[in-house]
Amino acid sequence: DWHEMPTYIRRARRVLPLLEPWLQRDPAELRALCEHALRCLYKVAEHADDSDGELGGLMEALIALLAKALRAAPPPAAWVDRWFTLMAEDPWGLWDEKAILSAAGPAAQARHAERARADWEQWQRSHPATGRFDYQRSRLRQRYLASIEAQGDPRALRDAMAASATDAHEFHELVALCETQGWYREALQWAQTAAKRHPQDQRSEEDLLRCYERDGWDEEALAIWRRRLSGYASPDIYLSVLKAAERAGRNRAAYRAELFAWAEERETQALKARRQSPYGRPPGAAARDVSVRVGWLLAERDLDAALALVQQAGTSCMTGTLETLARKLPRQHHAAAAQLLRRVFDEAMARASSPYAKPLELVRDILERLAPEERAPW
Repeated sequence: DWHEMPTYIRRARRVLPLLEPWLQRDPAELRALCEHALRCLYKVAEHADDSDGELGGLMEALIALLAKALRAAPPPAAWVDRWFTLMAEDPWGLWDEKAILSAAGPAAQARHAERARADWEQWQRSHPATGRFDYQRSRLRQRYLASIEAQGDPRALRDAMAASATDAHEFHELVALCETQGWYREALQWAQTAAKRHPQDQRSEEDLLRCYERDGWDEEALAIWRRRLSGYASPDIYLSVLKAAERAGRNRAAYRAELFAWAEERETQALKARRQSPYGRPPGAAARDVSVRVGWLLAERDLDAALALVQQAGTSCMTGTLETLARKLPRQHHAAAAQLLRRVFDEAMARASSPYAKPLELVRDILERLAPEERAPW
């Protein structure tokens, strides 16, 4: 267990100075010794509590020593089959196959490519597609693709990726490859395929949006931005929608008015739902929440319009948005800023506890904005 690990690690570390001299004496023998030592550690790792990472660190040190042995004496191609068996016994998957192949030389690299292709093809024949993530499938596929990538043929890599892509991240990698190679038309096609197969995946939508905007599909890009705004009407998305609308040939002022009308209608529907709630009326149920529109106005730096909106009777606004507006108001609006900060203060006090850091910060800010004759009475 965790308490026994330090004692075991102190003993196990003694293997390194025993093995290191063999790098000069007989690198091939050192390779076999490292394999044997790793298998000993693997047996312990199956049940050990390595919370401090010391056992994993020792495994990595042995793998690094094995790589030195491979560089000093490249193994025959048949060694790759022993290495695959050794990796299969590793309970934690610590091998950097690319680094080992680089050290092992051309013969081992060629054999590795053969094994990677054969193992992947065998897995595909014996496992029907389920659409669910499978670790073994992912590992074998990545190994196969890495072997093709090492050959330096991006078209062959693209074909292999396209033939086996099912998960959203696999399509994402395929789109990225096409973009890296400048195959933008294919990137768009695969991004569209990914979005259809994984409509809820954010990364697939990002790929599709990027392709649309790059390739001039302005109406399609605008549709994505509007869908995002419907889900989360943040100021950043609002500004992006306006930019997309302009690219699609819309008049900015008219489209902006349309967005504000849409936001106001959403406020109306939300207000109606709160008033009709069968669970009683929560605090502020009778007030129109204008937080979204105020946030948009702040993003446009239209402070006067934002202030006018929050000062309307029968409205409410999120305290964070109110505080942001108050702090941005210029000196001539100190009285209005103080009024807004008082609203924030009231809500902060309602949920505050000692040492009252936030309310005291607000008190200081309010005092700075109050007229001298109002400070002491307040």
